[in-house]
Amino acid sequence: GSHMPEELQEKSEEILPAEILNGLVDSNWKNRLAAVEQLLGEISGFDAKQAGISQILIRTISGRKPGLKEMNFQVLKFKLDIIRSVAENYPLTTTTVDLVINEIIEKLADAKNGAAAADVLSAFAEATKLEYVVGKVLSFAFEQKSPKVQSEAFNWVNRSIIEFGFQLQPKTLIEDVRKGVQSTNPTVRASAIQMVGTMSMYMGKALMMFFDSEKPALKSQIQVEFDKNVGEKPPKPVRGVQRSSGGT
Repeated sequence: GSHMPEELQEKSEEILPAEILNGLVDSNWKNRLAAVEQLLGEISGFDAKQAGISQILIRTISGRKPGLKEMNFQVLKFKLDIIRSVAENYPLTTTTVDLVINEIIEKLADAKNGAAAADVLSAFAEATKLEYVVGKVLSFAFEQKSPKVQSEAFNWVNRSIIEFGFQLQPKTLIEDVRKGVQSTNPTVRASAIQMVGTMSMYMGKALMMFFDSEKPALKSQIQVEFDKNVGEKPPKPVRGVQRSSGGT
C-alpha cells in the first residue's frame, strides 16, 4: 500500500486526534466506522490556509490501511464522503486527485457505493477541471476491461456533460464513445449510445458523421438516440459555475 511520507504523517498527527488516527486502522470495523463518522463531522473545520491540507486529509483516508480497500461498505461510504467533502471545502491539485482517482473510478462498479464514488469524481471535476477528470475516467475504464466500470464511466461522463455543460474537447470524447458503441457488451454499448444522444444536443448534426462507418443495425440504434436529442436545447449548467459567485 502507499505509505504516507513522514512529513505528512506528522502533519496528520498535528491536525487529527489520536482516536481518529487509531480508529482508521482498527481491525474492528465498528471502531473504523466510529472514526470515519467523527472525521466526516469535522471535515469542514480545518484551516484552509494550512499548506497541503487536502493532500494530508486524503492521504490519511487512503494511505492508512485498509485505506480504500475497505471491505465494510458503511465504512467505505464514509471514506468516499470524506474525500468528496475535502474536495468541496479545500483547494485541490491534480497531484492529490491522482493519488486516489483510479481507486475511486473502480468503485463506480460497486453496487452499494457506486453513487458515492460518482459524487467524488464530480467534486474532483469541480475542484480541478472537468476535462482532466473525464480523461482519467475514460482511460482507466478502458484499461480495466470491466464492463460494469466502463458502462458506469459513460454514465458518469454523460451526467457530467449535462451538469457542467460541454467543457470538453469533442475529438477525444468521440474516440472513446466510438470504442463504447463498438463494445461487445450490451450495457456498455447502451451507455455509450446514450452519451451520443447527449453530445448531439451540443454538437448538432455534425456528430452523426463520425458513426457513418458503423454496421447498419448499430448505426440505426445510434440514429434513434441521436434523433431524440438533436435540436433540443441543452440544460443550463449547474456545476462548475465559479465558486466565488457568492454561492457556498
